[in-house]
Amino acid sequence: MRLSRAFKFQIREMIKPIASFYGMFFLFVFLFIGLAYTSSDGSVSFGGFELCTIVMLFVTMLSMIRSDFLLFLQHGYSRKTLFLSTTLCLITTSAVVVFIETFVYKIFSNLLPYNGMFFQGYGAAYMSDGGVKGFIDEFLWKFFLYILAGAIGTFISLLYYRMNKLQKTIVSVGVPALFIVVYPLADQYLFEGALTRLVVKIMDFYTGYAFGGNPYVNMLCNIGLFALFGALSFLLLRKCNYKK
Repeated sequence: MRLSRAFKFQIREMIKPIASFYGMFFLFVFLFIGLAYTSSDGSVSFGGFELCTIVMLFVTMLSMIRSDFLLFLQHGYSRKTLFLSTTLCLITTSAVVVFIETFVYKIFSNLLPYNGMFFQGYGAAYMSDGGVKGFIDEFLWKFFLYILAGAIGTFISLLYYRMNKLQKTIVSVGVPALFIVVYPLADQYLFEGALTRLVVKIMDFYTGYAFGGNPYVNMLCNIGLFALFGALSFLLLRKCNYKK
């Protein structure tokens, strides 16, 4: 009963950022289509807007669980209930968002060719079978990608919440410096490109390209990472104390 009430509350919270996002999204797309129709060669297409959805879900989950933490504690809700409610909210929202996008992009594709991230990356596997199978696979691929983005946002939010000011400073400065400065220098002068080759192999495995561009491998990886970040988030939340 408490989980149901918590879930309904958080779903209502999600409506506003999603509505704002799609309001701006539709405005941008209509402007883009209007500008594209001024092109005389008719070769304009658009795509990759799923990346905007990934960022939206990441940022929304980054702030939602922390903003609800004190409220839930004040009303006697457990940390477990908050975690389960947040996870269910993310899963439901992601499914609804994918459903909306599927039909919106289908409508827009009648006006202007649309190339989604899924078919940009895995279209070669659906050259002979892009009908129902392609539709279902794209839906599942985006769904698992979206819930992973939200889970990472939740994890980072809780991780920063548990840190003190010094730890936050070290992580905020150290992590970018590690990737921007330390990694390139170490890869070039110490490992002679071995780190980059290792990263490429990992990304080939993660994306499924190492298996002939198989999207199911990527889906399984996203499910595993979602479970991993979810478990880490729960461990962080379990001992969280309210901070002003």
